[in-house]
Amino acid sequence: TNVTDSLEDTASENITVAAPAADFTANRRSGTDPVTVSFSDASTGTPTNWSWVFGDGATSDDKNPSHKYTHSGRYTVTLTVEYADYDDSTKEKSDYITVRRDSGRNSWTPTPLPQNVMSMEDKGVAFVTPANTAKLNFEKGDVSSINVDTKDAIKSLRVNIQKLDDKPSDVSKVPGVVYSYQIIDSTGVQDANINQATIFFQVSKEWLADNGFDTDSVKLMRNHDDEWNTLETTMIDEDDEYFYFSAITPGFSTFAITVEGEAETEVEEISEELTEEEIQEEAISEETLESEIIEEGVEETEEKTPGFGLVLGIVGLIAAISLRRR
Repeated sequence: TNVTDSLEDTASENITVAAPAADFTANRRSGTDPVTVSFSDASTGTPTNWSWVFGDGATSDDKNPSHKYTHSGRYTVTLTVEYADYDDSTKEKSDYITVRRDSGRNSWTPTPLPQNVMSMEDKGVAFVTPANTAKLNFEKGDVSSINVDTKDAIKSLRVNIQKLDDKPSDVSKVPGVVYSYQIIDSTGVQDANINQATIFFQVSKEWLADNGFDTDSVKLMRNHDDEWNTLETTMIDEDDEYFYFSAITPGFSTFAITVEGEAETEVEEISEELTEEEIQEEAISEETLESEIIEEGVEETEEKTPGFGLVLGIVGLIAAISLRRR
């Protein structure tokens, strides 16, 4: 009996139950743009919620969603599932979908950016369990990441950033000197639900030095109701090329990375003081110039009046005869 009990105890200790895990499949892994892919949940166990991130900024909370990819590239797909009795599980498949450009076209032109837009980037995140914090990282422009803390939990967040090459026409002039303009829009959260959002951005060291500014003058400004408001801005880091800052904002709209003051302009100072030797040289030069002008005037008169000497001689002779008669 003791041996049997021991074996039963050992067997029961070695038995482990694997937790369910997220997994998925797709009806196709590649295609030419545009291509629609149907995804299917293949998670073990019985998930209660699904959260998909398709790699191009789009998300879904359907169990078996379909998604259209409109641009060529390789896309990483992520599925997070929620269980009633187990922890959430996430499955990420890197470069899972490959979209090729349609080679049958006679020509291909990328979709042009809107006027005055230098770069545009769109990122999104979805949560199986609604959350009060979200972070998105960006790569193309001056904004590197955005953190959002909300009052009420959200299921997803999507942010679009446009970097402009000039002031938007619908906003007033910004005080100070502008480094760049940014239009930041969000979906999934309203400004009224934002407790605090932090924008992380960078400014070129070379640009600051060329314009005579220091890091204390860098401020992020937000345009709200056609008024520019200076946000609390802090320098947090630096490397060989950039200074890095963070700024706190109550919402999203049009922003300007600025510096307080005016850019320095190089003014060359010319001294008007002359030494005694230089004054003498100037006087000699003036006398020489006057002599040359007189000589040139005489020569020019003689050249322009043929027989000038003969006429002068005749006048003198007439005057002499008149004197003798008297």
